[in-house]
Formats: sequence, structure tokens, C-alpha cells
Amino acid sequence: MVEHEVREAMAAAVEHVRPVPDPLGRLLTRRRRMRRFGWTGAAAAVVAALVALGSGAVTSTANRPEAPSTRADWVRQLMLSPPRGNLVTDEAFMTELRAATGPSPQVLLADEAGDQQVAVVSTMGQLRFYAGPRGGTVAELTAEPSEVGEPFQQPFLTASIQGVRIGIAPSGCEVATAALPSATDWVPAGSYVVRPAPAPAEWWRVTCEGEVRYEAPAGGGEQVGSDGPPPSAPGADSDATTLAAETYRTCASHLGDRLAANLTVVWTGELRGERSVMLGASAVGGGWWVCLGRMVESSVSTNPFHTMSDPFLGDPVTAARDTDGTVIVVAPKKATQARILLDDDRLVEGPLQDGAGLFTTNLAEGDVPRARVEALDDTGAVIANGPLDDGPPRRDAVDLWGN
Repeated sequence: MVEHEVREAMAAAVEHVRPVPDPLGRLLTRRRRMRRFGWTGAAAAVVAALVALGSGAVTSTANRPEAPSTRADWVRQLMLSPPRGNLVTDEAFMTELRAATGPSPQVLLADEAGDQQVAVVSTMGQLRFYAGPRGGTVAELTAEPSEVGEPFQQPFLTASIQGVRIGIAPSGCEVATAALPSATDWVPAGSYVVRPAPAPAEWWRVTCEGEVRYEAPAGGGEQVGSDGPPPSAPGADSDATTLAAETYRTCASHLGDRLAANLTVVWTGELRGERSVMLGASAVGGGWWVCLGRMVESSVSTNPFHTMSDPFLGDPVTAARDTDGTVIVVAPKKATQARILLDDDRLVEGPLQDGAGLFTTNLAEGDVPRARVEALDDTGAVIANGPLDDGPPRRDAVDLWGN
């Protein structure tokens, strides 16, 4: 659900320009430890568990595996978990809810938060999400199911129901939340979490049997770094300001949960003959995000880079590499040239404009830690240097539910 919302936010942010290839997904896929799964074992387990519940073949949590070891086991445990929420003790309400959402429904959540009621119910292999006014009747709650979910593979069920963000962990697991910008002070939340709008910007963690199985941005909140266009650089013209605002909107939409501060302008100018802007902000967990925006054939192309060097200093050189070999360099403004070295071998050299440049390398992933960047002034003297890519973000998403 979170990724679906991110794609929608991205589309809304750039709906007036022609789409161009987006490297953000490649970057985050490389950076995080989260795995992707097809509609195979875990999804089949969900269908089997839900159908079993719907047919009455499973009537209690006694059939739950003693020690889940695979993703499918954890998904099954979620499906067999007792209902969560502050409405589950209202027997009359729950009886009416089951009657209204049958056949043979399994209620996963029934809760009131803010000015809304929300419910999540599985019925014959599908998930239904409901929202209604706080204190309302079951008829009001179930009048218009907000969504019918397909089988899913995540043992930690997250969704946004008309602005209310929920997270439901398998029974026996504990959820904790940590607010941005630091996202380091974890607060226990029980086995589920419900956040009414406006949801806070935070990370969620799920611990089962003493092991962290899941840790990632909650999403759907009011993100640090998404509260308006950044200021333009001094002397920037209207085109540069527009490009900066577009780049800001796109990058903030994707990186909001990973930003510890608002994106601001690092540099504006031209790279490879294209109007360009660089925005930067400190990253949750350490380092900085640098987001490059370029006007490519009347469309805005954005590249996010993570680095452990402060791009606002430019000394030593800030350099980061994307998965396609693109390298962004930010050096002191008086630097006019940069070169990338592997050990003592020069790989590529090219010009910098006001200390910034864009390069392409064919480095193997294993060679990147040995590569360095040198920045030279107009006399050919090295005035700054630094690593090409001095480490991935210290804060990666975690998904360790097994195969």
C-alpha cells in the first residue's frame, strides 16, 4: 500500500510534464535490504489461511505454527491473530460487524482514532477496509468499503484508510514507533498501531521473539522536507526557480521519511548542456541526500544520491554514484576540473561548473570503495579530494520475515 501511495504521489507531482526514467527505485532497491516476492509461497499461504477461516476450517489460534520460520508462516500467523483495536470489547458491535461483512469474516482490526472508525476484515481470501465516522453505527462503517485487497505477502499489514494509517503485526509480535527527524527513540505501541490524520512522520519497527523482523518508514505522514518549495539560489532566474521547485516536490515525495531536514538548494547551473539544480538535506540515520534535477527535453529528470560527505561544504569533495554509473561531484566553487581514480589509475576526467559536475563510470560494484575523486583548480593543482562513494545510508529498511 505504501508503495502504491508513493507512485500516486509521484504522478501527482509531475503530472504536467512528460515522464522520464526514474532512477530512485533503482537506488532504494540497491540500498535497502527489503526483498520482493512474486505471487508464490507467501501469497498462496494467505489465500489458504483466509479460505480456511472463511470455510470454518480454522476456528482458533491453536492451529498457528509454534515457531514461524518462513514468510508464509508469519503471514498465516497474522491471519490467525485475534482482532485488535479499541472496539473489539464491544460484543454487540463486533457481532453486528461480522454479520455485515460475511460470509465467515475474520476481523483483524476494529478501532476508533481521531474522528473516524476503521476496520479491516478478511473474507474468503480477500481483505476489506472500512472507514466511517467516530461513534457511528456498523451500517455507516460498512456502507462503502474503501478498498478490496488482493492476497498479500507482508506479515506486517500496513494501509491508509481515508487518511488513517494502520499497522497490524502477527500475534506475539510487538510494534514500536520512532518519530523523525532522529527516528532513534523507539516507543512501544503494542501489536498494532493506528494513526489518525494528520499522521506523524515516523518509522515503524516490528520485533518478534526478540528479533527485529521489520523496520521502515511509516509513510503517509506529514514529512519533514515536504512543506513547500525551497528557496532559490541567489540570482537564480525564474526557470531555475521552477526547476528547483519541481525537483523539490518530486524528491520530497519519495524521500520524506528519510530526510532529517528540509531540502535546500546546494547548486544551480548547467550540466552537460542541461539546466540543472542540486538540492540537499541531512539523512535520517546519518549522511546526506543530494537530489539532482535536470531539464531533459522539456521534462524534469531527478536523481537522488546518498553520501556521507556534507554537500554544503564542498571540501572535501562530495561524490556519490548511482547504480547506472552516473557520478555526481560537488567540490569547492573555484574547482574547474575533477577526475575519478581507481587506486592510481585515472578513469575519467572532466570539467566542473562552479564546482559541480556529472560523470559516467564503468566501475564494478566491488571497486567503488577504492575509488576517489580529486578536484583541481585552473592551474591543475589538487585543491580537494574525497571518496567516490563513502558508504550506503546507515538507515536501511529491514524485511527479515524469511523466504
